[in-house]
Amino acid sequence: MFGIGTYEMLIILAVGLMLFSPKELPGVLRGIARFWASVRRTADEFRDAIMQDEDLREVRDVLDEARSDLLAAEQAAREELVKARMQVREAEAKLAAAVRRNEAETIRTHAAALEDEAARRQRGAATGGGASAPHEQASAATATADDPAGGFADEALRPSGTVAAVAPATPSRAPVKAPAPPPAKDPAAGAGAA
Repeated sequence: MFGIGTYEMLIILAVGLMLFSPKELPGVLRGIARFWASVRRTADEFRDAIMQDEDLREVRDVLDEARSDLLAAEQAAREELVKARMQVREAEAKLAAAVRRNEAETIRTHAAALEDEAARRQRGAATGGGASAPHEQASAATATADDPAGGFADEALRPSGTVAAVAPATPSRAPVKAPAPPPAKDPAAGAGAA
């Protein structure tokens, strides 16, 4: 026990009996036992504190590692968000450019159609209107109250010389009646009067 052999224990007992009387010896042994118990308790507490500190250190290490991983993930998410915003802005710019190109192409196409129509009119006027006269008469004949431009969606495309019918300001629900023809004269009555 405690690295002490049998002979050494006997020597310690003999020295204890010489120093203390047999009546004092149990009290001294109790005091030594209390001292030894307090030393052991202190050693156990110290060991537990060290072990707890090591456990806490491990927990702190895990917590610090998790915190650094979380910060790295947050930084990566922010970078991805910035990249996504830049891509959205680039896509919006490309879309706006495509819309502008499409609008410009539509305007160019419409302008070319107008120029072609104007050139056709000038050629028709220069040749006496022979080629475009039936077209103008047909388009003037198709002018109605529903389509005052005579079949042309754009007023500029309506052939010159045609007049668009003007629709009434307020549409009526009653059917439009044709004017009644003048009363016919009886030929016999007319002959007798003459």
